[in-house]
Amino acid sequence: MATKSAMAREAESLGVAVDTGIDPSEVSAAATATRGPKPARQAQAPPPAPVEMPDEGDDLVPVRDAETELLLPRIAGGRVIYIGPSKRKSVPLKGSMIVEQWELEPEERDAKGVVVKPAKYEREETPNIEHGFYSYDFSTHDSRGKMILEGHRLVQPNDRSAQRDQRLRYKAQSRVEHPEHLRVFHRMRDANSDPEFVVEVPRREQARFQRWVQEREAMLGRQRALIEYTAKEA
Repeated sequence: MATKSAMAREAESLGVAVDTGIDPSEVSAAATATRGPKPARQAQAPPPAPVEMPDEGDDLVPVRDAETELLLPRIAGGRVIYIGPSKRKSVPLKGSMIVEQWELEPEERDAKGVVVKPAKYEREETPNIEHGFYSYDFSTHDSRGKMILEGHRLVQPNDRSAQRDQRLRYKAQSRVEHPEHLRVFHRMRDANSDPEFVVEVPRREQARFQRWVQEREAMLGRQRALIEYTAKEA
C-alpha cells in the first residue's frame, strides 16, 4: 500500500492519472462512519405561559406581620396563682396575645345622645410566641405597703381551689391563656427549688396544655443538645 501511495504521488506530480482500485463511494461511507451521525437538533422549550392576574372582583386581604409568626393554641380559662413570699411581684415574659375585635351590633342612643344599649363586640385572642412581651402583676400590696383589696386580684376563701388548698387564700392570681407562659410559670422555682406558682387549667383544656408542654420541652431539649454538641466541637 505504501508503494502505491508513493507511485500515486509521483504520478500526480507528473499529471498522470493512476487507478488506485478504491471506489470513491466507499471512501465517503468510511468517512461518514468515522465522523458518526449528525447530532440531532435540540428541541426548543415552549414559551412560558402568561401570568394570570387576579380579577378585580376577587376578595383579597393584606397579610399582616403577626399572621406570619408562630401562632399557638389558646388555653381558655387558664389561671396562675403566686404562692411566693413577695408582696410585690411582676413577671415579664416574651410573647403576647394577638387581640382581634369586631363590632356585631352598633350602640343605640336616645334623642339626647345617651347610650341606651351598648355596642356588642366579638373578641378573639390568639397566643403568639414571637411577638412582643407581656407583664403579669401578682402584687398584693401597693407602693405604700397597703394591701390591694380588689376582689378579682386575690383568691377568695370561697374559691374551690382555695377550699382544697389553704395556701391559695388571698394570694394574687392572674388570668393566663398563653400556653408557653403557663408552661414557664409551671416550671418556675425559687432559690430553694420550691414552686413559686400554682398553674390551673380547665379540665377541657388539660390534654391540649399537656400536649403543648411535651412538644415544647422536647424541642427545647433538642436545641440544648445541639448547642452542647456544637460547643464541644468548637
